[in-house]
Formats: sequence, C-alpha cells, structure tokens
Amino acid sequence: MGLFGISEVLENVGVVVKAEIFGGKIQGLFPNREDWKRSAKPIARGTLLGFFLGILPGVGNIVPQFISYVIEKKLSRHPERFGTGMIEGVASPEACNNSAVGGTFIPLLSLGIPSNAMTAMLLGALMIYGITPGPLLIKNTPDLFWGVVASMYLGNVLLLILNLPLIPIWVRLLRIPYSYLFSFIILFCLIGAYSLNNNISDVLIAWFFGLLGFFSEENLNMNRRP
Repeated sequence: MGLFGISEVLENVGVVVKAEIFGGKIQGLFPNREDWKRSAKPIARGTLLGFFLGILPGVGNIVPQFISYVIEKKLSRHPERFGTGMIEGVASPEACNNSAVGGTFIPLLSLGIPSNAMTAMLLGALMIYGITPGPLLIKNTPDLFWGVVASMYLGNVLLLILNLPLIPIWVRLLRIPYSYLFSFIILFCLIGAYSLNNNISDVLIAWFFGLLGFFSEENLNMNRRP
C-alpha cells in the first residue's frame, strides 16, 4: 500500500492537470449485433494470446495488450482507422488483458514465480500466512487453489454486473478535484495498514515505503531525461 498507493499519490500531488469533462448523455452501453460480429474474432484471438503469454514468467499482462493491438491492426482491412475508436482495437486488447491476468496465476501458484508487481504482492501475502506456492500447493491447500479459480469466474461476472450500471457514477467521480481525492486515497491506505495488526508501526512502515517509492520513481525519471 505504501509502495504502490502512497507513492503514486505523492508523485501526482505536484502535477497540475486541468480536468476537462465532456458533457452528454451516456447511451449505447451494450454492444449491438454488428459490434458482436466485428469483435467476436478479435476477442477470441486476444483471449488465447493473453492466456498463453500470461503463462510466461516475467511477461505479465501489459505486454500482451500491445501485442494484441498490433496484431489486430495488421489483420484489419482498415488499419488507418485504428486510434479512432475501432471496436477491434478495443475488444482484443481488453480480452487479452483479462485472460493474461488468469495466465499469470499459473507460474505463481505452480512454480512460485511472480510475473508482475501484482502477483509479487500476492506471493508475499501468501508467504506471510505460511503458504508456499509451488507444485505441492494444490495438494496441501486445495481449498485455497480452487477458491482462487472460482473467484476469477465470480469476479468477472460481478465486474460485468456492477460496472455497466455504475458507469455514470464513475464519470461523475472525474469531476472531483484531485486535491480532494488524494486525501481519501491516503486515508484508506493508512486505515488498511493500521487494520492489519492495529499497530501504529504499520502506518509508519507504509509511509516509509511510500516515500521510498516516490524518491525511487523521481530518481528513475531524472535518469531518463536527456
């Protein structure tokens, strides 16, 4: 929470961005028959590509999205339209992203190898509770393994049910100035850190790693500048 939450807030505090909200009525949330016809094959290609690339240790779920987009652009009869909202260029990378997330759990749970920052955090959480990912995970803790598998199916269904009706609410959140939002983000991070053991030292540790992540990112940005 400190390394990926607080540090991100600290990095954006000094960034001055003028938010522009476009007005209009939100409609057409569900794809029509033509949308399904155009996106069916890209979704299938993106799903397979994301899953098999997600299995590879170290690839994660970001790289497969770019590969999927490039492939769809190469296969398209109108590649010049990509970048203007072509449904093929949206459906395939998003399907690839969803399937790659599931694929990253295979090396994590079977070999104990995290593929990205998210699975590295999960690996640390499992080891904190005395669970060692590896070949014996299914045998020793089958309830955990199959619970993770079931949660992926359930999570996708809930994501679909919740996100579509709540899109107008998420859009309204963009109207809230970031100066107010970052206060609540830090508050929730600190509450989460404190609630683990009800110990103030956990809050201090979260702040320490938040500052560490912030200065590390700043140092990286300075090295990238010419």
